[in-house]
Amino acid sequence: MAESKGFIKPHAASVREGAVKEFTESWGDYSSPSAAVRDIASRWGVGRTTLTEWLHDEEKWPSTTIGQLRRLQRENQALREQLKHLQEG
Repeated sequence: MAESKGFIKPHAASVREGAVKEFTESWGDYSSPSAAVRDIASRWGVGRTTLTEWLHDEEKWPSTTIGQLRRLQRENQALREQLKHLQEG
């Protein structure tokens, strides 16, 4: 078990490992990472915040890459131009 912080009972390492593993393997099947955390944390008997902290600690929380961000920026610009063209039409 992990070190106790005040009155909070620590979770077994196997719980942390299992919940983190399940999240990393299945979060893409959910509508969002937050929806995955809510479901998986409940199943493993931990809080959503706890699981989210574990994922951040292990650098396994999904984040947008620079490439994804640039692609979305280009897509947004193209859509803005298309909208402008339609409004002028």
